[in-house]
Amino acid sequence: AAQIDRQWVEMQQHREQMRKTGAAQTSCTGHAVVVFKRMEYAAKCVRHFGAIRQHERSRSVGVGTVDFRQLYFRTHKLEVTRAPEPSDIVWGNLRYSSLQKRTQQIKTTLIIMLISCCSTVFIVIATFFATMRSEGIITTLWSTPVIIGSNVAIFIAVPQLALNMERSHTRSSQHQHMLIKMVCFQLLNTVIATVAFLFIQWSPPPADHQNMSTCPVPNFPPPDWSEVSCFEPRLDYLNFLPACVNHWYVTGAAVLINVVVGDLTAILFLIEFIRPDKWIIRYLIAPKAPTQAEMNQIWAMDSEFYLPFRYQLGLKHICIAFTFCPAMPILLPAAAIIMFLSFWVDRYNLLRVFKPPPRTTDRTVTMSVLYMLPIAVFGHILFAMFFYSKQANQPVPVAYYAALTFLAAFVVVRINAELKRQSQNFRSEAYAAEDGHEMEEASSASRPSTELRHHLENIEMYVPPLAHTLLKHIYATSAANSDPSSRAVSCAHACPMAGGGCKLRSGT
Repeated sequence: AAQIDRQWVEMQQHREQMRKTGAAQTSCTGHAVVVFKRMEYAAKCVRHFGAIRQHERSRSVGVGTVDFRQLYFRTHKLEVTRAPEPSDIVWGNLRYSSLQKRTQQIKTTLIIMLISCCSTVFIVIATFFATMRSEGIITTLWSTPVIIGSNVAIFIAVPQLALNMERSHTRSSQHQHMLIKMVCFQLLNTVIATVAFLFIQWSPPPADHQNMSTCPVPNFPPPDWSEVSCFEPRLDYLNFLPACVNHWYVTGAAVLINVVVGDLTAILFLIEFIRPDKWIIRYLIAPKAPTQAEMNQIWAMDSEFYLPFRYQLGLKHICIAFTFCPAMPILLPAAAIIMFLSFWVDRYNLLRVFKPPPRTTDRTVTMSVLYMLPIAVFGHILFAMFFYSKQANQPVPVAYYAALTFLAAFVVVRINAELKRQSQNFRSEAYAAEDGHEMEEASSASRPSTELRHHLENIEMYVPPLAHTLLKHIYATSAANSDPSSRAVSCAHACPMAGGGCKLRSGT
């Protein structure tokens, strides 16, 4: 009876909240959805507005120029793009403008940057004292939890800020921003904490340190700050003392090992595979549900943020392995082991633990392949030049490093420009007919494959082989059992009514 009373009170509260929300004045979000009867009509509308946009961008801006998109709705410009999947839209955030979205993104980025700077300081201090006070490999492991905690603080804060502060319109963009922040700031604190030990001058080790029982991590004396610095600033060469570079394998390399070991044990095995929250939810919270349906909903955990969290871990270790493998080749098999175990952990979680993740686009994968991996490759070349030159005692001019950095920036800018250019060039549709004539004379045998091809191109997502076969069978059956003139293809096209972006969505 007490539980029924509690649920009744909650229902009354929700009803009152719905009444207040319904009575509140609704403001225009600047977005609209238009459903077309046939796919070629939507394609023709997209090409029409795309031609206007390309024309306006090619014109020289001067006095009296008019953007013809303003003539369609109360002098506001209309932008026409494909609409995202309904499950991909964060409907509550559509009322926020682009300026508000960018402002909140800047705020959250600055907050994550502050957390990353603090975690970098903690990592450097922990590794410094662990090395200076070391009496063996066991006494240095206390720095591993510090590194784990420093990275965990970042990907605990990122989703909280994304939900409570950011105003993303789609989950795809929300996940993309989360992934960028988690990967970039974790790489930032790892790289800075690792490279910082190249600048610390340590006193020479004891003469008999080879016979010490504390190897492989001997107890080096503390730094002698009265001696010359490890780095001598010069315009022609990066002049690092050989002793500092050799000692980096005890300090900076230890940071990398701690990161790999910590992510493999604490993150991948304990948090992602064992998942203590899963046991609490399934065996303490779910059995208290009043109905079987509610218990089933609680039993299967939500997977809204699962993909960006898992993807950032794999991308992080790929970038670390690419960048520092010239100095530590062991990072390559370590990254391979992490990726292999991640496959089986994800397979188990997605099939047995979580609900199906929301349908999103491939922007995250595209961003990582076209932006993050090229930067990791250039980092690999840069550190290979540095460590190999120090090993061979052949200094590399600073101009080489500057040229490599400039080349990396140039490649990223060119990739970004090429992607923008391709997004502006709309695909020519097979259904496009000149002067309004439709291509109804196309044979019914070739039509199903054509419709399937264009449908798979427009949904902008990876389609598994089984789904591809099912879609092909559906199109073939529809073509065989119905007249071509009676078949309709629906398109959804969203156009802003108050200056927002217009989205186009195609489907069957």
